[in-house]
Amino acid sequence: MHFDVMICMDGWWNLPEVIVERILKHPTTDKIHCNSWHPVRYHAADTLAHLEQMTDLQEFMKRYGTVKTIEDRPAKVLIAGQGWKSGTHNEKLGVKALSKFVPNRLRVFVDTRLIARASQELDRTMREVDIHADEHIAWKHVADTLYEMEGVKNDW
Repeated sequence: MHFDVMICMDGWWNLPEVIVERILKHPTTDKIHCNSWHPVRYHAADTLAHLEQMTDLQEFMKRYGTVKTIEDRPAKVLIAGQGWKSGTHNEKLGVKALSKFVPNRLRVFVDTRLIARASQELDRTMREVDIHADEHIAWKHVADTLYEMEGVKNDW
C-alpha cells in the first residue's frame, strides 16, 4: 500500500535498531520526525535526525490534508516509531491528534513491524494484542501486520 507520509516518533531516543532499519527501508518517500514531548532533553537520535522535524499539526494538515482537495481522497498516514500507547498517542502529530481528521481528511495506519512498545522487554516490537488492547482507538486489520484507525472508541 502507498502512503503519503510516515510520521516517525522516537521521543526517548532509544528506538531499537531493528525498528529504525525497517523505518528507513520503508518505501514511503515523505518521512517526518515528531518529538513534541521534550525535544530539548530527548532530541532526535542520530538514526532519525536527518528526517524533517515537525510538531505543528496545522502545518502538517496544510501539507497533507490538501490531498483530499487535490486528489479527492484522504491522505494515507503511516505511524511508526516508539511507544504504544504513550508516544504514538500523545505526540502533537500522534494518534490522538490525528484522530480528529479521520475519516474525512486522513486515513491513519500502523504497521506492528514499525512500532516499538515502551517497555523493558528485550523484543519490544508491537504485537497484535497491543492493537486490540488500545482503550482509546478502534483499529481494523487491513493485511498482514497493517491496521487502520476506525475512530475513537473512548475519549481521552
